[in-house]
Amino acid sequence: ELAVPHVQKVVRGFLLRRRMDSIRESIYQERRRSAAIEIQRIMRSKLAKMQSEHQRKLRNYIMATKIQSATRRKLAIKERKRRWTIHIQHLRYDAATKIQSLYRCKAAQQLHERLADERQKLLEEKERAHVKSLEKDAAIIIQRNCRMCLAKRKCKNRRIELGSLHSRLLMYVERFMVDHCLWSLMRSINSDYIRS
Repeated sequence: ELAVPHVQKVVRGFLLRRRMDSIRESIYQERRRSAAIEIQRIMRSKLAKMQSEHQRKLRNYIMATKIQSATRRKLAIKERKRRWTIHIQHLRYDAATKIQSLYRCKAAQQLHERLADERQKLLEEKERAHVKSLEKDAAIIIQRNCRMCLAKRKCKNRRIELGSLHSRLLMYVERFMVDHCLWSLMRSINSDYIRS
């Protein structure tokens, strides 16, 4: 009876020693597995943090891009309005210049027509005055020639001395130089001839 427990003890010790290696191996495997899980957990945590940081940076970049885009859009709209205003001002200036040019052209044409009409009237008046003066001069020339012919006849008939005629003519010419009246000169000469 004492031998059976002893044998059982020896056998159990033997079996336990045989199983001890597998238990140690399983504990080692369990520790390795838990260490691997811990490493995976730490790495996954680190990767998640890195990904979340990347997502945050990406979100900030997208937000900055949106802000820049909105700002550039506002600035572009402002610049477009400024350029449009300048363009409209140039168009208005060009239109005003064109209107002024057309108005000045029309005014110059009207002035030219008015001046041409006035010039034509002046020329017509000068022509009429010239014709009248020619008529008057023609009448005076005719009268002078007639009187000259009559005077020559009278001179021949009355035998007027040339010396006395010359001195009387000089006297009348001197009066004419003072009076500047041709008609009075002619009348004086005529009356002198009649008297002689």
